[in-house]
Amino acid sequence: AVSDPRTGEIIKGHVSLGSLRVRQDFLIAQGLLSPYDTGKPVSDEMKEMAGSYEALFSRRAMKFRQMGLHEQDLKDEDFKDLLLKEYTFLKRPVIIYQGEIFVGNSRKNIATLKQLMFFE
Repeated sequence: AVSDPRTGEIIKGHVSLGSLRVRQDFLIAQGLLSPYDTGKPVSDEMKEMAGSYEALFSRRAMKFRQMGLHEQDLKDEDFKDLLLKEYTFLKRPVIIYQGEIFVGNSRKNIATLKQLMFFE
């Protein structure tokens, strides 16, 4: 950052949250969708809660079109494999609160979460 020597006021500052977000997204995806935990398959709890891997999958991810996936007929196992290979395909945010899963930031999800979390 560049500051004024007379007043100490910051004139120009650099803020970069890009790499932090990527790291956070990676850790979330790794923790939630890791195929193995100490050599044993992890339960499909998130899939069961969401109904399918497709419900956890973000079709807005840049790689979705780059990889030509929009032209393919994908099955649930394909969505699972893609989520495990590329963490950016995970629809965000994923919130599990009181046994319910909320995937994505739709108005309905946000309103329901606010109701549950703040007005109980």
